[in-house]
Amino acid sequence: MVDCILETVSLWEPYLEYTALSYTWGEPTPTAAIRIDGMVVQVRVNLEQALQRIQQISTPVCLWVDAICIDQSNEQEKSEQVQRMHNIYQRAASVFVWLGEAADDSETAMEALEAMGREGVAADIVKLSAKDISSTHKSLADAKEVAIEKILDGITKKEEQRKHVEDPDNSAEVLFQIRFRHQSAYGSSPETLVDLLRRECVGNGGGADQRVSDPRDIVYGLLGIASDRAKLDIKPDYSKTVEHVYSDCTRQLIEHCHFEVLAWCQYPRSLLELPSWVPDLSSRIQTPCGEEWRHRLFDASGERKTYASSSSTQVAYNASTLRLFCAAVCSIKNRGRTWKTDPDAEFDFSAANQYFLDIASYCTRAALSQLRTFFSNRDGVSQFDVGSITRIRSHLEEAKWRIPTGDLECQGVERFRASPSLKNGYNELRKWIDEQPASHMRIRSHACETYMLALQKMHARRPFLSIDGHVGLVPAGAEVDDVVAIVQGADVPFVFRK
Repeated sequence: MVDCILETVSLWEPYLEYTALSYTWGEPTPTAAIRIDGMVVQVRVNLEQALQRIQQISTPVCLWVDAICIDQSNEQEKSEQVQRMHNIYQRAASVFVWLGEAADDSETAMEALEAMGREGVAADIVKLSAKDISSTHKSLADAKEVAIEKILDGITKKEEQRKHVEDPDNSAEVLFQIRFRHQSAYGSSPETLVDLLRRECVGNGGGADQRVSDPRDIVYGLLGIASDRAKLDIKPDYSKTVEHVYSDCTRQLIEHCHFEVLAWCQYPRSLLELPSWVPDLSSRIQTPCGEEWRHRLFDASGERKTYASSSSTQVAYNASTLRLFCAAVCSIKNRGRTWKTDPDAEFDFSAANQYFLDIASYCTRAALSQLRTFFSNRDGVSQFDVGSITRIRSHLEEAKWRIPTGDLECQGVERFRASPSLKNGYNELRKWIDEQPASHMRIRSHACETYMLALQKMHARRPFLSIDGHVGLVPAGAEVDDVVAIVQGADVPFVFRK
């Protein structure tokens, strides 16, 4: 049995030296026994296994372990200690990361990682940005495999992993691949809280609560490593409910102009008592259809966003109410059928056809409305403007293929505004749907594949026609008479209910 002695010390003692343990808590049951100050205490199995591996036979090991060093039954102590978490890990002489007991030949993968790590330290690779790597290591473009794929494959392929361990040149190549992909995906700048929440909660295929024992720690756990923690008025307080914590976090992010969190408010959600403007960070959040954090896709508020820097003029709230300053654009008059996508299912050609028909119908109605307005403002045939009619028709045809994908296309993992070449993909797809069974659509052009991929990135959206003739896409839950409005400082419009 593991024997421990609990000591109370000041974090700022000049000669204090300890190791902080980082691990996942795991399931609450079953438990395992350890001894603390002579008393037998039950802890989670994952912690007991970590302590068994870390302990030394003849030398004491000074550790800081949250489950033991923080009284988990004392909400006030938890709140105070979690606020210090950043300093605790920063002050530690070292940090042990416990991944769990070895399984499925994982020792081989760890040997490979250790060997590659030594190569990386020797080459100062941790100091390189994606730009540095791409300019100094030209072979990246010709690399055959992604580094992570190699490591995962090697877990069940010992010989392949041994090759990585024994071949320093190959290890360096793999490290360059890992660093390049990480820097390309997340950049080299310190991550803010909204960056960390996006990485952990959005587009990952599952709720972040799968990785924490307390849903409040989705916010509090990330807050300790967020680069903007000092600017945000968020203090860990375990006397608050999960709903209260998420609401406070959302308010703070919006006050600091992170309006993208409003697009994380999706349904269904697990926390039914959350205000509609607060995302449920414990549930699955799909990547918003109009979001691309690497660069701005849209600019609904315009280039001049200086007014958004003052929270006193931007946000006001009380209890569960949020007040934003917005510019109303239009009200929803008609809604089309919902376009749903399932990444694990085959492309639904029938649903796509209905989606296209709804959008085309609304576009035609909007164009006819524009024509009626045009002619009602002209004094007879003498004022007939062929150019204006041509522009209306051109806009009609362009809207039919741009709206279904939200005017976006995908290139790798990134999204960009749709290029004119995407029209060819739309036309090809419509031809297949209209003229022959879509199930026979075996050979498709690159443009068509690109268009279909962009369609599959649109989830839970439905076309709408506004009272004044605007056509676009809104969330599936939008209703007639809902208002489309632009929040001051936001890049995309949002739908509000009166």
